[in-house]
Amino acid sequence: MSPDEMSKFIQFLFTQLEEIKEELQRANATIAENASEQKRLNALVLSLTNQLNDALRLNREQALKIANLEASSRISKKHRFGSSSQKGIVKKEEVSGRDDDKDDFDGTAVIINTSMESESIDASSSMKREQNRISSKGCSNSKMSADYQVLHRCDMNQIPSDAIILKKSIRKVFDSINLIVEHDFEEVTYKTSDGRIITNYFPMKDDKDSSVYNERFHGTHATGNLLSTLAFNRYQLSTPAYREMARMAEMKMSVSRQTLINWYGKMADKLNKLIPSMKEEALHEGANVNVDETWCRYQSRFGHKKHYMWCLANKAAKTVIFFYDEGKRNRNVLREFLVDAKIHSLQSDGYNVYMYLDDGLHDIEHLCCMAHVRAKFKYAYEQGMDSRAKYFLDKIGWLYNQEKKYRKQGLTAGEIKDERNSDNVNQVITDLRNKLDYHLYFDKVAKGDLMQKAINYMHTFWEQLFRYRNDGNYTIDNSLAERCIRPMTLERKNSLFFCSEAGAKASAIFHTIIETCKQLGLSAREYIKNFLKEVSLGRTDWQNLTPAKIYILN
Repeated sequence: MSPDEMSKFIQFLFTQLEEIKEELQRANATIAENASEQKRLNALVLSLTNQLNDALRLNREQALKIANLEASSRISKKHRFGSSSQKGIVKKEEVSGRDDDKDDFDGTAVIINTSMESESIDASSSMKREQNRISSKGCSNSKMSADYQVLHRCDMNQIPSDAIILKKSIRKVFDSINLIVEHDFEEVTYKTSDGRIITNYFPMKDDKDSSVYNERFHGTHATGNLLSTLAFNRYQLSTPAYREMARMAEMKMSVSRQTLINWYGKMADKLNKLIPSMKEEALHEGANVNVDETWCRYQSRFGHKKHYMWCLANKAAKTVIFFYDEGKRNRNVLREFLVDAKIHSLQSDGYNVYMYLDDGLHDIEHLCCMAHVRAKFKYAYEQGMDSRAKYFLDKIGWLYNQEKKYRKQGLTAGEIKDERNSDNVNQVITDLRNKLDYHLYFDKVAKGDLMQKAINYMHTFWEQLFRYRNDGNYTIDNSLAERCIRPMTLERKNSLFFCSEAGAKASAIFHTIIETCKQLGLSAREYIKNFLKEVSLGRTDWQNLTPAKIYILN
């Protein structure tokens, strides 16, 4: 190759090299643009992923809120229109009748084998009648009767002389006498020879009602009979004072609301003398008690406030005590009420005030109420629509059936304790614990608020819930205190609020007497009437006047 050609070839190579450099620069620029675009796309994908996750989270939260709102709606409808029973999930089978589904009939002809059906119906109905007839043999039906009876004799002289008397029978006719009698006693004031001035009433010999003069309760114009009726209506029938005024007005007696309240207060002052003795009966050494509390309204010059009334019940002593400590609900109320009482056990719900029994009072065994757990799982099943709650309801229902069986068999406390710790009961409780742990730690399916609350409640109070197995005298739930405090909630509904501390304390005193009388199977009205009569006669031996010491005063 000549030098000239070589020079041209080298020049060509330089040109190609420049072009390659330019292509390389363009390629690097393209790569840089692609990398920048890739970063932008990656950032966009990350942003979209975060937005999607946020949307999914919000969706789950909204779905949970909707489920909770639906559950709340079902709870509200259940309370307003459904059964309030919390005893299980098995409902009674609906009995079909001839009018059932008549609105759904579409006119289609239906062929019914009337002969076989009627035979089966007749056979079953006759069998039921025979069973009822056999089962009622030797039994007496409860008939209407009244405590005050008047016998009206038949004038046998008006029967025709030639008639033959076949039998004599009694036909009952019930009548009501609603009246309030005003007894006006003529008192005389005279001066004796020694200068004393005396005012007295001297009854006539033929005056059968003169004893009413000495039955007037001190500080009032009413007898113990009238006052006991007023107390019965107010605190057992939950009749507010304004309704009592209307009732008395129908019987032509005019009385002011304040007068009625004063009468209630004077009765409460005397009945309050019984409370120390009744408290000793309820909190005797080794006692097993049930405690509950409920809210009530209190009207002050600052407006309406929510206060609390407490209830303590001793089943063995058949004594119930209500106490109201300025409407407070903290643990000091219970601590000050128990003081140094050496009770054996206290059963309550899961309110945290009672937890100090486990922390500070180790001598008192604290039990929790199984009915509260059952109610929470029932809400989760029926209102929360969570089928997982059915397992717990079935197991708890089995435990309740065992308790029912013990009562039917009349087992002693020792035998009940042995049965509660038998192998089959231990297995059921172990299964409950395993299922509870599974839902607490391993179940990944989302739970509604109601189900989660039920699980957390049972887990928190597990030990206290099953302490009832430690003693055959213990009960599985706190239903005794719940039943005793129920009349207080009815009074709250009808009377709306207390106007003073004195009114709240008077309510506590009357409910103490009434619920204790119920436990003893006594008539609260009769007891209060006879108690006021004895007090009017001057008795002050309060420890001998409690409902547990005497049934009806003579």
